[in-house]
Amino acid sequence: MNCSLRSSRRLSTISNDSARLAISISELRGRLDKEILRKSSPSDCHRLLREEWWLATFLLCYNNDVDVSLAVVTQCLKWRYNFQVELWIRMKEHSNGDKDTEKAFIFWIERHYMESRGAPISILIDMGGTTLVNLDYDLFKFILHSLKYYYPNCAQDLLIFESPSMLSASWKIIRTWIDIGHPQLTLVNRDSITQFIHPRFLPDHMGGEVNYSLIMLLERDIDYSLLFSIM
Repeated sequence: MNCSLRSSRRLSTISNDSARLAISISELRGRLDKEILRKSSPSDCHRLLREEWWLATFLLCYNNDVDVSLAVVTQCLKWRYNFQVELWIRMKEHSNGDKDTEKAFIFWIERHYMESRGAPISILIDMGGTTLVNLDYDLFKFILHSLKYYYPNCAQDLLIFESPSMLSASWKIIRTWIDIGHPQLTLVNRDSITQFIHPRFLPDHMGGEVNYSLIMLLERDIDYSLLFSIM
């Protein structure tokens, strides 16, 4: 077979596949539930309504089946809405001087910052069950410095949940480091935390409605080589 003819047929197949995908994307977009879109974040709505790649990944995964893709996209959006984008740090899992927590913090704040283009979030630090062994001044200096200089206007609140009374003096010291450009640091408990975060986004031990387990993923748990290879 002539090489130019084979090449022409391959281009024709690619063109036809692209055309079918474009039609499927348009159909899938038109069938998205308006209520789900209303509850979705602005960045998610933009990706769904103005960009092609996200919907295309669902369609390609499910053999261009619009019905199946629609069901999966809908569940994905519900999950993203219910999970919300808040950064939760569980301090009792941290040991003074453990740099893995810093790396995990940057991993998640970077991911949120770039995906949402800097949309503000609340950072929730769970002090339940902590002792003096867990309190790390260098970690808080790192967090405050990063938020001010590397991710400006990203965090609107730095919420400290159920801090033991033995650490009261420590917060007075940390507050002296906070100035313009830093998030507001606020001590909260089960009764006051819902003034900042809706119960549907809080785990049940904080008085919220989320009954599944949340974990703080540390650097040693992340396969960075895999992450970098697919980005």
